[in-house]
This record gives sequence, C-alpha cells and structure tokens, in this order.
Amino acid sequence: MFERRLKLDAHVERVRDACEFSLQIADEAGFDARAAYHIEIAVDEACTNIVEHGFAGQNGGVIDILARFDGQCLTLVISDNSPPFDPTTMAAVDTSSEVYKREPGGWGIHFVRQLMDEVHYGYSDGKNHLTLVKCLPAPVEPILESGDFKISQMSASKNYRVLHLSGRLDGVSSPALLQVFHDMIHAGQVRLILDMSDVAFISSSGLKVLASGWRDSKEKDGHMALVGLNDRLADIFDIVGFNTFFDIYPDVNSVLASVE
Repeated sequence: MFERRLKLDAHVERVRDACEFSLQIADEAGFDARAAYHIEIAVDEACTNIVEHGFAGQNGGVIDILARFDGQCLTLVISDNSPPFDPTTMAAVDTSSEVYKREPGGWGIHFVRQLMDEVHYGYSDGKNHLTLVKCLPAPVEPILESGDFKISQMSASKNYRVLHLSGRLDGVSSPALLQVFHDMIHAGQVRLILDMSDVAFISSSGLKVLASGWRDSKEKDGHMALVGLNDRLADIFDIVGFNTFFDIYPDVNSVLASVE
C-alpha cells in the first residue's frame, strides 16, 4: 500500500510526464504490462482533455495527480483548477455506426470508461476531480471439480462474480452447475459473468441449466452475461435462440464497461 503525488503545469508537453508517472505507479502496484498500458492511456486522455478543453491553451493551469494503492485497487484522482466540467456526462460513442458518420469528440472519455474499472467526477474547493480506479485481478478460487468439468470463480468490479467453466457441460456435469447457481443466487450474488472460453461441449442439459440460472438471476433483479463463446458454442446458441435473451460479450471487461 502506498500513496504518490505529481503536480505539473497544464501544458501538452507535460502530459508525457503524467504518463510516465502512471507507468511507474502501475509497475510498483504489480499490474501487468497490458493493465499498465490501460492506465497510461486513461491518464493521457484525462490530462490532454484538461489541457486542451479545460484551460484551452491558457497559462496558469495546474494538474494534480494523487495515486493511492490499497493492495488491490489503484485510485488516481486527477484534479485541476479549470472551469467546472464533468466529462462523464458526455454521450457514449456509438461504435456500431460507420466511422465517417460518427460525430467528432468523446473518444477520450470513451477510452477511459472502457479501460478503467470505475470513473467518477466531482467538483469541490474550486477544482475538478476526476477519479479513475483500476483493480488487480482477483485471485481465482476453484469451487467445483467433477470429472473433466471444473468451475472456478473470481470477484470483479460492480458487484459481479466471474465463473470460469471448463470441460463438458452435459447431463453429467450440469446438475453441479445448477447447484452452484442456486447457492450463489440464494446468497444474494445475482450479478454473474460466465466465462465459457474453455467449455469444449454443451448439450441440451447444459443449455437448460444456463437458462435456469439466467431466469433466477433476472427474477432477483440481477444480471447474467456470457463471454468467450467459441464458434461451436456460438452456433448452438444461435440455433436455440439463446442469443436473443442472453447478453453475450467477447470478454469480461466488455461486460463491466457496459453496465452501471
């Protein structure tokens, strides 16, 4: 656990100093190269936005970056004395539209939202405060091993639990998954992400269990999403129409970026 601070003049040339600071902090906290890169991009975009839009090239601006690491999550509070502006109120970028039809602007905060676990804004003491949070991956905990079928879990941000499924999800293994769903949802863990990237086979029995878990979590005002479907599983989901009600994403970060 530690706390570090950097103050710099609000000039575009100094943004690289902020990036270097973020990389040093990320390395000290134990983030891998990919996560450190995400942190660097978020800091670059936030500071560049302050320089170009907050101060609009005027002199006298100061950016203050406070970094705190609690052993699990790195919190970066980026403060500046430009006029009040909340970048989190900007409309989400429509990434589904054709590039030439997209309106300019908003890409910086889009990057920040996608790459960080939490983004918050506040204004106090005459300053803007943008808070960025990035957490280390939670330790993976095995919770079930039945023959060639395994389930492990890890915590994620926004009150989600990630279940990593591995092996064959069929008539032999599906009752065990059904029990896991029952226990977790009964205990109040109703936000679930199922990582299917290592599921080699799924039968109708497995599909029924997934549908049951989805229904039970929804009845408790929860959410169940699927990630990592290979082509074979995607074909099966398409045939039975599961892609019409299941939220399916490429990876866990995409799920977390899409929800409040």
